Amino acid sequence: MHTSIRRYRIDVGSADEVKRMAIEHFVPKLRREPGFVSYQMLHSDDGSITSITSFADAEAAERSSELAAEFVRERLGHLHITRTEVIGGEALVNETGSMTHA
Repeated sequence: MHTSIRRYRIDVGSADEVKRMAIEHFVPKLRREPGFVSYQMLHSDDGSITSITSFADAEAAERSSELAAEFVRERLGHLHITRTEVIGGEALVNETGSMTHA
């Protein structure tokens, strides 16, 4: 499994809009890509957004970075979002569990 981590600086107060646009426009594109495994978006205390995308292979993970750049350019440009960092690589350990609710 290969993962791409992208970090963005966004306008103050725009996290909800970024989240909505990702759910409506970006996640459906990712789901259609061969080898898609998972996608998470984090809103950090410093106001930044971090996305974590995992795919079955390196080529698919690289394509996800291209899709993300296109999504930001086409759907989020009005929010003055800036990609500040991209990290990618092979997942050496991948463990997941099921969530239980109290």
